[in-house]
Amino acid sequence: MAVVIGVAVGVVVAQGQGARVVGAVLLLGPSVVFAVITRGVGVGWSVELDEQARVLVGRFAGESVPDLASFDVPVWPMSVVAVVLLLVCGVLTGWWTAGDGPVEVVVRSAAGLGVVFGGASLLMVVLASVRLDLVVSVRGFVFLDTSAGVGGVWWEALLLGLLAGAVAGALGGLVVVAGGRVAGGVGNGVVAGGRG
Repeated sequence: MAVVIGVAVGVVVAQGQGARVVGAVLLLGPSVVFAVITRGVGVGWSVELDEQARVLVGRFAGESVPDLASFDVPVWPMSVVAVVLLLVCGVLTGWWTAGDGPVEVVVRSAAGLGVVFGGASLLMVVLASVRLDLVVSVRGFVFLDTSAGVGGVWWEALLLGLLAGAVAGALGGLVVVAGGRVAGGVGNGVVAGGRG
């Protein structure tokens, strides 16, 4: 599943940027998937690459590296990926959530997915954030002093993850209720949103 998401992310993020971006996205793998999912729900991300790092990367790549400040990557494909993922998780959460009535099923589904996705978003930001400082010196003479990094805003990941998860969980619960899962359990004297 992660491989499929990674390939899809590589394609949508690389719109108008060329094959180099696709390769970079696929190489970075899970970190890019984490960043795309959290960016899709509105979490802010920043990329830092100083001039020396750009020159160094350009030498290895054989061409100049563009200014990341003008590196325009569309956000809407990331939002689509995040929304689809959340809606699927929301329906599954609603399906497996039990309750004493439709309202409780929806509320418990929203609370459950909100807490889980909030924590997961925070963890994804922590895992995907990275910074590299490189210093090369001989006898006190510094030949190279450069840094590069990418990071997300952890508190945004927590709050927006809680909110997005709660909304998706509530929608998933409503879908399950509307689909007759709750009504199906009334005949047995048990009202449940899933296997009850």
